[in-house]
Amino acid sequence: MKQAFLYLIITLIAVCHFAVALHAESATTDPKVLIEDNFSDADYAPRKLPKGNWEITDGVASAQHGPEPDGKMKKHGPQVAYATDFTDGTVSFDVKCSKCKAFTVAVDSAKPDKVYHIRLKLKGKNDVGQAALINTFEPKAEGARKAVSISLLEEGIPELNEGEWNHVEIKFDGNQATSTVNGKSNAISHDRIALLKRVIKIELQTGEFSIRNFSLTVPN
Repeated sequence: MKQAFLYLIITLIAVCHFAVALHAESATTDPKVLIEDNFSDADYAPRKLPKGNWEITDGVASAQHGPEPDGKMKKHGPQVAYATDFTDGTVSFDVKCSKCKAFTVAVDSAKPDKVYHIRLKLKGKNDVGQAALINTFEPKAEGARKAVSISLLEEGIPELNEGEWNHVEIKFDGNQATSTVNGKSNAISHDRIALLKRVIKIELQTGEFSIRNFSLTVPN
């Protein structure tokens, strides 16, 4: 009887130690949230809207890029940007596009260092305007007008469904970046991707688009 009772006590102690260890491991492996923007606050501090006329309502930010009253088109469309320092991490958001030529996510280091750019296209519209592309850039040479682009992927980049919510996720891990659009992924690698990242910019080229549920998480 005493042996059975002692065995029960030892078992309970072992279970408690296991539960504490499991909780500690979970606490250290869960990602840390650096930015979480559900667009419920029009003045959310980490978010900047440097370009375009934006409307934020019901958890969604919307803008469009079209001709100005004089009939001319601005070179750059609406842009939403987030500034924070990170190296490894995951950028995640939902986007809806209509009649857009391209949709770009740029993740850059301290100016003028450009780290990772992905240009997404609507399904069946890759031949309209600039094609889908994932690229990085050489360090900008002294006196040069702009940095030289290095193409990393030009084919097999998932397309966006027009007029529907599309989930986009970009994970940075060392010199590798994995982009996922609606569950379809591709991974590329380059030494430049391992650089410190300081700003995330999301920009539309012609048309209308909406964005919701933006987040940036990093390893804990």
